[in-house]
Amino acid sequence: MSFAKRLGLVLAGCALVAAVCVVAYLVLTRRTSTDTTKQAAHGERSALALPSFSIFEASRMWPLLGPDEPLNVKEIEELMAEVGQVGAAADVAEAAVAGEGAEADDAEDTSDLDDAGDSADAEAELDTARATYPFIPLVLYRSRHLFEKDAWSADEIELGRALAQFLATTFEHPDLEIKTSDPTAFRTGLERIRDWYAALCRDNKALARMIFTMDDGPFQGTDVDESDVAAMQKINSVLIPGTRARLTLLKRAEQDEPMVIAVLTDADTLVSAVGLSGRPTGTIKTVEFTDEAPVEELKDFGYKVSLIADWTYGKEYMHLYLDGDLKVRFYYVSW
Repeated sequence: MSFAKRLGLVLAGCALVAAVCVVAYLVLTRRTSTDTTKQAAHGERSALALPSFSIFEASRMWPLLGPDEPLNVKEIEELMAEVGQVGAAADVAEAAVAGEGAEADDAEDTSDLDDAGDSADAEAELDTARATYPFIPLVLYRSRHLFEKDAWSADEIELGRALAQFLATTFEHPDLEIKTSDPTAFRTGLERIRDWYAALCRDNKALARMIFTMDDGPFQGTDVDESDVAAMQKINSVLIPGTRARLTLLKRAEQDEPMVIAVLTDADTLVSAVGLSGRPTGTIKTVEFTDEAPVEELKDFGYKVSLIADWTYGKEYMHLYLDGDLKVRFYYVSW
């Protein structure tokens, strides 16, 4: 792929993510004009409680997305209109990328990325879901008080119904709509939203889309033959909090992307291993742990690992996510 095309793809992606930033900042940071509702007492968790937001709060972009205040109905209505514009912008960007990919480029030089299959462009999707999914945890986070109680005021039911309408319309799930103000129907509607969100959190593809970031990715890495791990060079390892396992960086010989990240028990039994690849975006040459607290435990989600990758574009931060079984979910590399 020519440099001009690659640059165009990067700029289209930046414009799209910038649009999400602007919308989130303008809409979600507006202070509510109504009195905030009483919060549920700390202690026993409500049966309606949502999964933790820890994996989203761990993103470096999360603090930019507004205050910790409950949403109100007006904000949700404004957000619905604004997110529709973001989705339309994503569709335009995606169509532009598809058009670029369809053009013949017989004079183009090949590269090591082409060897990996430069259907690369198709995988570096600027799709509507990637542009809009971060709004799911954002609106639920600022509406979480509704899920922390078992009785609601008329105003809270109105807010919950507006939230349900936003999710049903924006994400094309009409079953999420709460059609009446009856308290029993309202509770059932919140349960449907909770279950839908929890299912998204269990799906790595959806989960990656919901994390608000401007980094390259998500990448899932490459398969590693377990029988080859013992012969690999050990570079460094760190203890995974709350376990006796260690997260270990390994290096393979004679590979253009030699780095492997593995989880080993205290008896050196292999739990999981993934080759760290930046394709189709770039090539990862070396990886190291950050100096301070490289592994952070995330309630309900496993762990976030902070690394530094030396890849095609220089040394950049890399953020890798492990699930509760200590297997790699996906990772991002800064650009």
